[in-house]
Amino acid sequence: MREVQAELDTYLDYYNRRRPHMALGGLAPLEFLAKIRRDSVPQGVSNVVAEYRVLLLPLGVL
Repeated sequence: MREVQAELDTYLDYYNRRRPHMALGGLAPLEFLAKIRRDSVPQGVSNVVAEYRVLLLPLGVL
């Protein structure tokens, strides 16, 4: 039974991490997820945090 589970784990790792999927534009699922995360980060997020700190400093909050 352990051998079957090991083979299944190997296949699922290949299928979910490395196998290109046509429905995902030819990317492996983890590559697709990374692309979505990278592309969905709004521009200037770090600037928002910096501006927030500038607003709070005069109030003595930070």
